[in-house]
Amino acid sequence: EQEDAQRKVAQQAAAARLEQIEKYKVAIREKIRRFIVLPPNLQGNPEAEFDVFQLPGGEVLEVKLKRASISTAYDNAVERAIRRAQPLPLPSDPTLFQRELNLTFRAQEK
Repeated sequence: EQEDAQRKVAQQAAAARLEQIEKYKVAIREKIRRFIVLPPNLQGNPEAEFDVFQLPGGEVLEVKLKRASISTAYDNAVERAIRRAQPLPLPSDPTLFQRELNLTFRAQEK
């Protein structure tokens, strides 16, 4: 019984940590999204995935396009926005900081 209780507490703690990390990533995506200037005549709803490497202060060290969208112009606009949005938001709990982030952006976010 005690093991079950400990396991349950550990699972709850892990779930809470994942929730805080997701909130942190949402704050970063929202800040970057404010800097995206959509290209004119953009077709469809392109989706691009980036790996973003940052320093502990939120400064962007490197941006790598991991999965290109159907629009090079959109991909470039998102990369520019990532660079302009720095420093990126930091988590309220410093232990949640992630040096490497994987972020996905859609032109028409749902």
